Amino acid sequence: MRKLVLFLLAALNLAMTGCFSVEMRVQLQPDGQGKVIERVAIQKAFLSQLQSMMDGFGQQTGAAKKPKIEPGQMFSQKQAIDRAAKLGTGVRLISFKPVSTAEQEGMEAVYEFADVNQLNLGSPSSALPGADSLPSAAPVNMGTLHMDKLPGGRSRVTIQHSEQTPKKDSEAKASPDSVESKIPPSPTPEDLEQVRKIFGGMRFAVSVELLGKILTPSGPCLTENRINLLEMDMDKLMAAAGDASFLGILNPSDPASLQKLMQQAGGIDGMKVCLVPNLQVEFTGF
Repeated sequence: MRKLVLFLLAALNLAMTGCFSVEMRVQLQPDGQGKVIERVAIQKAFLSQLQSMMDGFGQQTGAAKKPKIEPGQMFSQKQAIDRAAKLGTGVRLISFKPVSTAEQEGMEAVYEFADVNQLNLGSPSSALPGADSLPSAAPVNMGTLHMDKLPGGRSRVTIQHSEQTPKKDSEAKASPDSVESKIPPSPTPEDLEQVRKIFGGMRFAVSVELLGKILTPSGPCLTENRINLLEMDMDKLMAAAGDASFLGILNPSDPASLQKLMQQAGGIDGMKVCLVPNLQVEFTGF
């Protein structure tokens, strides 16, 4: 049953990603220890659609017993334990609970780490069920955190982004058609409606909460004691996009199109990405 669910999820590719929401919050102490609080959920409407697909699959194969989707199988404590290993060396799960609302099913897991230098934020989409089957669906890699101990009991945390960067202009000019390929065709109303159906409800959020007194006066991506690395809410984004013509970039069959959208939509309500190279913030204990 579990293998069948993961197979169907993988087959849906980027469309699956659009039905999920992932919120990751890192709580970091000045001594380098901390917690990762992660909430993963899927739209119940999508679960109903997926169940219909599985019912059809069962009829085609002549299965005597139709498989049923169980959220407990998609969001399990075992999945959270496996997730801990992906978050870095020494990360361990300390609490797990299912989450169920009127619109979503999911889970909330809390992980503990002893050394932030061993923590790997990766991509928020790597927390999704069946993510191993969808390596190309990651919208962005948040990179790693590095902490240095400074004199006077101060600590400095550095956000080190992934080496994956957009192509340089010189590389883009290598192809005579590259300039035209960057300009997405104007989407039709039908195209935009399809995008809304596929990506509606998708939300990714990643932040680092510094548990101490901030010594850096001000800085990009810093709000009080929180570094906001990623805030992507597709419902807000589509509502704030005016004519929404830029949504033509999104292609359900091309996972890379989501990253292109993030690069072009930065600053619009519903899409904020901190891309400051080696962002540093100093803080100390209370």
